[in-house]
Amino acid sequence: MTQLTNEERAANQNAINALKPSMIEQAKKLVQGRRIPDKQQFTSLVEAGGQADCAEELILFIQYKNAKEGSRTGWSELAKPLTDEIKALQEKASKLKGNPDENYLQLARLFLGYLMWAASVKLEDERQRRRQGRR
Repeated sequence: MTQLTNEERAANQNAINALKPSMIEQAKKLVQGRRIPDKQQFTSLVEAGGQADCAEELILFIQYKNAKEGSRTGWSELAKPLTDEIKALQEKASKLKGNPDENYLQLARLFLGYLMWAASVKLEDERQRRRQGRR
């Protein structure tokens, strides 16, 4: 494993910071117009992302959740576009200095966190609308 210099670490962090706004927008787009899993399901996804050692593990977990939960929880609508987005992060990670797998997992974990936030906001908005509709 190659050690990064302080300058390389700083350059990586700047590059990651520059990617954050587009990652947030992509996370929002991913949950718009789709039935999505509940907060507990997203928590398990973020935990799996935190424990994954490689991209394939994370993608396999998403496919597993789709196969196990499918249309019952919204995974069937989210699995393919989420997998595509996770795969697209590989290109972004390859532009960073250091270990591409570590960079990739860092970006994937960051993206999953943003996705969980976007999903939580959407689920809360839907819950509020249902409450208001009952009044």
